Amino acid sequence: DIRPPSSLSPNGPFPPPKMRALSTAPCLLRILLPLLCPLSSRGADVDAYPPFWPLPRHFTNGSTTLSVPFPSPSASPLAGLAFSAHPDTADIRRAWTRALGVMFPWGAEAEARPRAGGEAATGPALTRVEVRFGDAASVPSLDMDESYSLRVFEAAEANNSWTCAVEAPTLFGAMHGLLTLAQMVEPVEGEGGGGGEERRAFVLKKAPWEVKDAPVFPHRGLMIDTSRHFLPLETVLRQVEALHLNKMNVLHWHATDAESMPVESEAFPGLGAKGAFAPSAVYSKADVAEVVEFARQRGVRVVVEFDMPGHNYAWSLSHPELFVNCSDMYPVDTRFWVASFDPTNEAVYSFLEKFLGEMSDAFPDGVIHLGGDEVQYSCWNESARIRSYMEEHHMNFTDLYAMFEQRVHGIARRHNKTVQSWDEVYVSARSVLPPDAIVQVWRGVETLTAALTDGFRGVLSAPYYLNGGFDMGGPQVMWQDIYSNDPMPKNLTKEQEGRMLGAEACIWGEEVNEFNIDGRTWFRASMLGERLWSLEGNYTGRIDDGVLIRSIKQECRMLRAGIKATPIDDRDRFPRRNLWAQCEVELPRHSFRSEPQP
Repeated sequence: DIRPPSSLSPNGPFPPPKMRALSTAPCLLRILLPLLCPLSSRGADVDAYPPFWPLPRHFTNGSTTLSVPFPSPSASPLAGLAFSAHPDTADIRRAWTRALGVMFPWGAEAEARPRAGGEAATGPALTRVEVRFGDAASVPSLDMDESYSLRVFEAAEANNSWTCAVEAPTLFGAMHGLLTLAQMVEPVEGEGGGGGEERRAFVLKKAPWEVKDAPVFPHRGLMIDTSRHFLPLETVLRQVEALHLNKMNVLHWHATDAESMPVESEAFPGLGAKGAFAPSAVYSKADVAEVVEFARQRGVRVVVEFDMPGHNYAWSLSHPELFVNCSDMYPVDTRFWVASFDPTNEAVYSFLEKFLGEMSDAFPDGVIHLGGDEVQYSCWNESARIRSYMEEHHMNFTDLYAMFEQRVHGIARRHNKTVQSWDEVYVSARSVLPPDAIVQVWRGVETLTAALTDGFRGVLSAPYYLNGGFDMGGPQVMWQDIYSNDPMPKNLTKEQEGRMLGAEACIWGEEVNEFNIDGRTWFRASMLGERLWSLEGNYTGRIDDGVLIRSIKQECRMLRAGIKATPIDDRDRFPRRNLWAQCEVELPRHSFRSEPQP
């Protein structure tokens, strides 16, 4: 059975962790704490903790070290470690190829270097990987089963041959199992080879292993914003790769806002032509398809957001007839974000029927995000047409807002979409929301508690705005707080807890572009990834040496994949010349798109 890490008994050589709670420490105390009582002495035992990120929810292990064979110099770079899968699909082969890239970062160049004396490795070795999964459905969804089990055991025929067996109900669970295996294989310094060259070997420590794993929450996401600053396609794909490496499964793509409309529409070509910053700053249909497919192969859902009825001034550049003109009250050059669809104009709904139908095909996930936040009723009040409509239908502004939301939810439903919205939609239009509506809360956990109590499903983002603390002001979200705090609201029934889908970190784009998004987002979003995968409510989220050592190893894996993650202070946890201590210079980097195809 699966249990949270707080209830695990230490297995094999892993010691009981020494915990110190940081979640309630005042800011000044959190600053002084490392100086007054450091978490560990310099040069902690790196191997005293399991290598995983996120931490599996249940595992046992032994004490045997296995060598993991490389390809011979004349062999294919993918040979050497036998692999089989049932069913044997292109998707699972791609997952295996990605896992090999994590296991063997130096590739064939280092593997070709001879061992000391030219002798082959002897002793126990991992020689075979077997994967079995049931449902081969290859499109990720909100209700997909991501569980898996993994065993590393000595083969029946012995002879020092060991096998890793991964079993899962679905393709996506099998992918997670292969990623867990990849994290278990680590490089170690070898003895000097012929000609003075240093040879690195790869090992899997503390076998045998048994892992039973599944995420706590089904929705583990990151929101990116491509409207305030256009993010090149490579940058978007890189965020998907980072999500995959951290076993997160939702890219919430806030594609458009008042500043720009950078998504191509064949039905309404003027949207991108006039609404984007430049012709080169538009995501074509082919770009969107590439993001969706790249994510699908990694078990990541792409949930696109088209914010409405407000936050869409850029749309009005090509379709002014659909919008309220309140520029006399709010000068468009400085307050353009208040522009809004006219909810009394039937042409708006005809437009959205066609537009959302087109985008529902381009973004096939079962959920679409339709924003709904920060609508300026004062702008609506500038329209004589809207005031007359409200008087005729005995409405106030909240009623008008609810009418718009009811109609766009109906449009989405006709295109087989469930709507996710910001929490204003729940607060002001809950009476018209369908029961399957998803409320994304950004203004306080109290709203999430209310939405879950009222029968709606919820996603929490309020504590995870990663853009705070820079020029926009406000407190910077610290990774310690992300890790320490439980996203599940308190005092809920089991039924209400079941409607809590998970959480998303949000990296808004006002001060974020292709050059700083990686560092602003990762490694803090990785902390949320483990929090959502591994840690349940009865776990206090305390931070120990194991969290820090495992997170630094994971940061190295991300750097190797070309993700420019911000480093975590490692001075008190690794010897200075340890392989992991300065992985920026020690470990090779590869493009996440350079993997060979099976």
